[in-house]
Amino acid sequence: MAIKTQKTWLEVRFTEGEVSVQLAINYEKKTFYISHGSNNQNVTFKGNEGDLVEAYTRHQLVGAALDYANKQL
Repeated sequence: MAIKTQKTWLEVRFTEGEVSVQLAINYEKKTFYISHGSNNQNVTFKGNEGDLVEAYTRHQLVGAALDYANKQL
Protein backbone atom coordinates (compact mmCIF):
# COMPACT_ATOMS: atom_id res chain seq x y z
CA MET A 1 0.00 0.00 0.00
CA ALA A 2 1.37 3.43 -0.98
CA ILE A 3 0.35 6.41 1.12
CA LYS A 4 0.10 9.69 -0.73
CA THR A 5 0.49 13.05 0.99
CA GLN A 6 -1.17 16.01 -0.68
CA LYS A 7 -1.25 19.68 0.34
CA THR A 8 -4.75 21.07 0.04
CA TRP A 9 -5.17 24.10 2.32
CA LEU A 10 -2.87 26.38 4.28
CA GLU A 11 -3.93 29.13 6.66
CA VAL A 12 -1.49 31.71 8.00
CA ARG A 13 -2.18 34.72 10.22
CA PHE A 14 -0.05 37.87 9.96
CA THR A 15 -0.17 40.14 13.02
CA GLU A 16 1.32 43.40 14.22
CA GLY A 17 0.07 44.67 17.55
CA GLU A 18 -3.71 44.31 17.52
CA VAL A 19 -4.01 44.33 13.72
CA SER A 20 -4.13 41.02 11.86
CA VAL A 21 -4.99 39.54 8.49
CA GLN A 22 -5.44 35.89 7.61
CA LEU A 23 -4.25 34.27 4.40
CA ALA A 24 -5.80 31.01 3.17
CA ILE A 25 -4.28 29.14 0.22
CA ASN A 26 -5.97 26.36 -1.74
CA TYR A 27 -3.12 24.40 -3.35
CA GLU A 28 -5.42 22.26 -5.52
CA LYS A 29 -7.14 25.22 -7.17
CA LYS A 30 -4.10 27.54 -6.87
CA THR A 31 -6.23 30.23 -5.26
CA PHE A 32 -6.00 32.33 -2.11
CA TYR A 33 -7.95 34.83 -0.07
CA ILE A 34 -7.02 37.39 2.53
CA SER A 35 -9.45 38.39 5.24
CA HIS A 36 -9.66 39.94 8.68
CA GLY A 37 -12.28 39.85 11.38
CA SER A 38 -15.64 38.62 10.19
CA ASN A 39 -15.35 40.13 6.68
CA ASN A 40 -14.48 37.12 4.51
CA GLN A 41 -12.40 37.94 1.44
CA ASN A 42 -12.39 41.61 2.37
CA VAL A 43 -9.74 43.81 3.92
CA THR A 44 -11.21 47.17 4.84
CA PHE A 45 -9.58 50.52 5.40
CA LYS A 46 -11.41 53.27 7.27
CA GLY A 47 -11.06 56.87 6.18
CA ASN A 48 -10.87 58.33 9.67
CA GLU A 49 -7.71 60.28 10.40
CA GLY A 50 -7.18 58.43 13.69
CA ASP A 51 -7.12 55.09 11.85
CA LEU A 52 -4.18 55.94 9.57
CA VAL A 53 -1.67 54.00 11.68
CA GLU A 54 -3.94 50.94 11.76
CA ALA A 55 -4.60 51.25 8.00
CA TYR A 56 -0.88 51.49 7.23
CA THR A 57 -0.18 48.47 9.44
CA ARG A 58 -2.94 46.51 7.69
CA HIS A 59 -1.45 47.55 4.35
CA GLN A 60 1.92 46.11 5.40
CA LEU A 61 0.30 42.87 6.57
CA VAL A 62 -1.61 42.48 3.30
CA GLY A 63 1.66 42.99 1.41
CA ALA A 64 3.37 40.33 3.53
CA ALA A 65 0.46 37.93 2.96
CA LEU A 66 0.57 38.53 -0.82
CA ASP A 67 4.32 37.94 -0.92
CA TYR A 68 3.85 34.69 1.02
CA ALA A 69 1.03 33.53 -1.29
CA ASN A 70 3.18 34.31 -4.33
CA LYS A 71 6.00 32.13 -3.00
CA GLN A 72 3.61 29.28 -2.17
CA LEU A 73 1.74 29.26 -5.46
